[in-house]
Amino acid sequence: MKLLSRTSRYYLLWSSIAFLLAGIAFYFILRSLIHDSIDETLLSEKTNVIKELKQNPTHYSYFHNLEVKAIQTSLLPSNVIWSDTLIYNEGEKEFIPYRQLVQVVQIHGKAYQIVMRESLIESDDLIKAVFISLLLLLTVLVSGLFWINRFVTLKVWKPFWDTLSRLQTFQPGQNELLFLPDTTIDEFMALNQAVGELTRKVQRDYRSLKEFTENASHETQTPLSIIRSEIELLLQSEAWSDTQLRPLQTINEQVNRLTRLHASLLLLAKIENGQFPAQEPVLLSALVAKRLQEWNAMLDFKEIVTEFSLLADFEVSIHPLLADILIGNLLGNAVKHNIAQGKIRIESTLTKLTIANTGHQFEGDPEQFFERFQKQRSTSDSTGLGLAIVKKICQVHHFILSYKIEDNWHILTISLC
Repeated sequence: MKLLSRTSRYYLLWSSIAFLLAGIAFYFILRSLIHDSIDETLLSEKTNVIKELKQNPTHYSYFHNLEVKAIQTSLLPSNVIWSDTLIYNEGEKEFIPYRQLVQVVQIHGKAYQIVMRESLIESDDLIKAVFISLLLLLTVLVSGLFWINRFVTLKVWKPFWDTLSRLQTFQPGQNELLFLPDTTIDEFMALNQAVGELTRKVQRDYRSLKEFTENASHETQTPLSIIRSEIELLLQSEAWSDTQLRPLQTINEQVNRLTRLHASLLLLAKIENGQFPAQEPVLLSALVAKRLQEWNAMLDFKEIVTEFSLLADFEVSIHPLLADILIGNLLGNAVKHNIAQGKIRIESTLTKLTIANTGHQFEGDPEQFFERFQKQRSTSDSTGLGLAIVKKICQVHHFILSYKIEDNWHILTISLC
């Protein structure tokens, strides 16, 4: 979820709760004020009624909202009794709410009960109208503030989004510096300064690492080539006995292994540094069929049967050299770690490529072989980097790589995200 959407959602939630509580509180406050006003009116009218009774004690009457009657006892409480009541209205055919005042007073030695009422229907209608108007006003206010906040947030955060979009397209290998937009907001200025310093440091480190990789490739390859050529010359000499040849053959094997290890490590470094930026559509299914022919001699020697099921072409966007290395390592793994008279099954669909081979029984998580220098057998002359290179290529290109073992079948699958 985007930052703006989350903040807008929280804003709407809490502002709605706050305005709703404020509306409810306003309703009860307004209702209380209106009732107080009605009570004051009734008290004022009661005073006038008492004055009139004192002037003419025999004159008392009954009206719809006023009832005065003489009573025989004065034991009733003399304080004012307030209550809300309902009276049936014949004209309206419904009960009407009233605010009622009841008090017993003594006038010239006689007790009178005064009952006064004031209709609440007008005040209730007023309260409802005010409350509904307030809710509508608050709704408009919340909506307006929401869109104003959204507009202001988009405008205020624009430098941040510009910085983020430029960072997303930033490549350490590019020669030009990363230019960030100017802003007058202190926090974003500090962010741009920190990001600018960080990207410059990343570019310096990238150039240093790239130079080291290139120098290591050149400077170490030369002595390795000299050692290999000298050993080959020694091995071709007929002056050596079998006992003397054995150490030379061991040295030659280790030099060859060191050469392969050197090449694999440099390749991993180049992939991690993004030194294969150019990409183009490559049919991995067709590349599998082509590279499979190169293993015919080894397949015949180990009597391995291959089954290739081409359900659909599996096409990906990748550097051609990396595609060749990817398929070469997968097929090499399937052949080298297969058993005699084993099988290899290859299946290509529109979204995935699966290479499965029979192999030795293994207990544990097979995905550990994606780590560097992990081998299925310690006696193998493998560098332990083949599947690590496969994993790194898949990570860089956002492919999904999986490894599982079912009934001694080692199954490697590459699929699109």
